[in-house]
Amino acid sequence: VSQSRYWHALKNLLEVDHFFVEEPKPMYIRATQREILEYSPKDFKELLKNWNYIVDDEKEISFYESWSKDKNKRTYKKLGFFPDVKECPANVYNCYVMPEASFLPPVENVDLTPILHHIDAMSGNEKDGAAFILDYMAHIVQYPAILSGIAILLYSEQGAGKDIITQWFGSKVLGEHQYHMIGKASKLFGTFNADLQGKLLVHCDEVNKETMITHNDDLKRIITNGYIRLS
Repeated sequence: VSQSRYWHALKNLLEVDHFFVEEPKPMYIRATQREILEYSPKDFKELLKNWNYIVDDEKEISFYESWSKDKNKRTYKKLGFFPDVKECPANVYNCYVMPEASFLPPVENVDLTPILHHIDAMSGNEKDGAAFILDYMAHIVQYPAILSGIAILLYSEQGAGKDIITQWFGSKVLGEHQYHMIGKASKLFGTFNADLQGKLLVHCDEVNKETMITHNDDLKRIITNGYIRLS
């Protein structure tokens, strides 16, 4: 059965933000400017169950059945995460998404004094310490492909507001797709850590001496190697 102009119209429409991935397991992807959604072949077929096209002006054909067999459909070998887009191979779909703040309109005459004062407080009002924290945050935004190899430890009495800056920077500047907050540092080293994938800032709310002694080498690898096995 020859494919009709309706089929090509549906194909062009679908492949604007959908495609097929071959590895590590066959799946379909819906990719927008802000998110990546994965579908099994079964779920994707269900999603397109009402997509049909007409041939010979009378016969109705399932679009999914024909498109899934199309050798020229939009396809990638696998998914990857490349903040430096130049490093992404042509057959890999880059899942990197720009920081949340990059999607917002520019605002003039912003008063950052409260934020800067809080950073001063978190650095013990030491000029060099405050500058280091600012440089650290700027590095994440400006050079996302370059691992700093550094972790910052904020230490104070309870209630001093250590989380304020990290949560503001993580949620408002980076966005939830680049930022992940963990309640206890021990969860960094356990299984079921897929939430860390693609994160440029990981914030551990509670760190204790016992955990750090036990996982000292593991923590060093996470900070300096830039790679972690996800499960």
